Amino acid sequence: TMLKEELCDPEGACTQASLALRELQPFCIHEGVVMTGRNMQKARGGEPVETFLEAKELQVKAFFRRGSAKFKAGEYSIAMRNFEQCLSAKKEIHPDAKPDK
Repeated sequence: TMLKEELCDPEGACTQASLALRELQPFCIHEGVVMTGRNMQKARGGEPVETFLEAKELQVKAFFRRGSAKFKAGEYSIAMRNFEQCLSAKKEIHPDAKPDK
């Protein structure tokens, strides 16, 4: 199964992944910058590059987890969109990476 045993409930897994994505968003928009403010309109610079890279890696995992949960729930088009977002986020941090065969 694509979901960890403790998250075999697709709805719970999707909720957790969505919460993670929301919390990671301010760190994933621009390298070296954290977006702040009610609508993330303010940029706080000087953030270490590692912060962006770590947040993007966690974002990749969250998109994959949400896609897996949607797939298990039979929501295939939404799952596909999440898997595409997962790949897109991965390419932002590893532009030359090739998919595993």
